[in-house]
Amino acid sequence: RHLTERRMAPPFLHSVSRGDAEAMLEERGFPNGLFLLRGSSKGPNVYAMTCAFQNQAEHHLLELEDDQWTFNGSTLKCTSLDDCIEYLQRPHLSIDWLEPITAYIHVDTGEIVLLNPADEDAAASIAASEGARAEATLSGPGDSAVSFEHELEAQFGGELQLDGGLMMSDVLVEAPTDSGRGTHRKSKKKKKQEQEEAARRLAEEEAEARRQAEEEEAVRRAAEEEEEARRLAAEEEA
Repeated sequence: RHLTERRMAPPFLHSVSRGDAEAMLEERGFPNGLFLLRGSSKGPNVYAMTCAFQNQAEHHLLELEDDQWTFNGSTLKCTSLDDCIEYLQRPHLSIDWLEPITAYIHVDTGEIVLLNPADEDAAASIAASEGARAEATLSGPGDSAVSFEHELEAQFGGELQLDGGLMMSDVLVEAPTDSGRGTHRKSKKKKKQEQEEAARRLAEEEAEARRQAEEEEAVRRAAEEEEEARRLAAEEEA
């Protein structure tokens, strides 16, 4: 969607700290592609973009200098901030940008607004994150999909705003059952444990590779020294 609205302050520009920006994304479940923009003390045309990706916040630098926009130091073929936001809605290998932005947190209402109303995957992802967030506070057995939706709307004031007339009920995930409570929180914990285990295995593999390389180097040097000793002995005999 082309961003044609012209305002002194775009609806995705917030005056918050890095920590507050991370908290805002966490409160909304870290749906991939959700972002907000923060002003920087470095200048009026320097922005920090805080994005949700894989259940955590990532921070990127968007800057205008000498009439040239850059993203994390890489040049963008953009002429305005709106152009940059539109550009980042698609993946670009040239700037190592693999997870496009899909929605932003509105500065005035706190609502999540989709950049592309037709993006059903993004809508479903955000709705699922909202549902998982509500799951942590809902209580009582046998919640139905209808009561879950009503509680979600009451709790967050219809925080998920979908442009183009698409309503939350169109993409709302099925209500969790009593047996399924805590699944999201457990899966996040399990995922973190898996990531830590993978990092531990990688560190062990790297250490083993270094040890083997050192052993091979020692063997090579010993062979070279032995060969040099034989050569010198042969020269003396001659």
